[in-house]
Amino acid sequence: MRWDSDIILQYLNELPKAILDCASPTGNTMLHQVAREGNTRLFDMPVGKSVNISAKNSRNETPLYIATQRLDTSLIKRSLEAGADATITTDPRCKCVVGGLEERGDSLTSSDGSIVEAVHGALCIYNLSLVGFMLGHGVDLSWEDWEGRTLMEVVLLKFVSDKSINLILNGCGKRMLSDSWERLTFGCSSFRFEENTVRRLVEGTVAARGSFENQRDFWGATTLHNFASSRCVLGVKLLLEKGADVFAHDEFR
Repeated sequence: MRWDSDIILQYLNELPKAILDCASPTGNTMLHQVAREGNTRLFDMPVGKSVNISAKNSRNETPLYIATQRLDTSLIKRSLEAGADATITTDPRCKCVVGGLEERGDSLTSSDGSIVEAVHGALCIYNLSLVGFMLGHGVDLSWEDWEGRTLMEVVLLKFVSDKSINLILNGCGKRMLSDSWERLTFGCSSFRFEENTVRRLVEGTVAARGSFENQRDFWGATTLHNFASSRCVLGVKLLLEKGADVFAHDEFR
């Protein structure tokens, strides 16, 4: 259904908030439909009247969820600025899936932790400003997308640069899982980074794990192995200063 913004706005301005919050039999509110249409004019008006921006329909989808599936940068930002919950998940067993669908046997169910899909999608289209904006609104960096990849892994697979890595490091804080550091240092060690980025990677590795005994990738290689193999002299130097075991060996010995 297509809406005429001017006519609808004139009509909606006369309605109380309670009416604007009403949902269809499928649970869709006006904001759900607006998100599907990508109509920012119609989005701003009800939000200005403090409607429930995190309302869920019968498929457990919020307007923010719909905006993320469309990678609608404008509506994603508007939703988060208006207070939409960026950490909503309706079922902790669900992974966030493109399109909101996850196959379980013969059934399809939907989940709404899909803000991570928007972050991953923004990375895929190289929109670092949108990634930074969403990280600033509490996105959990350990969430996995529909392929089971964390935000870290998407960064490493799509593009690696000082700017992107530092953006992720800035958003890590205490929420970053230690194994994500392992993936990060393993994936980044073969690239040439600025001195500050290398220092941050090393400091983050130490802070996340506390020691170097178990910091190994799936080949059994330590962070020291990875930096050494890529001839990252500064990385090797800093790791040794932090007490890395120079005699550690990988599965190939």
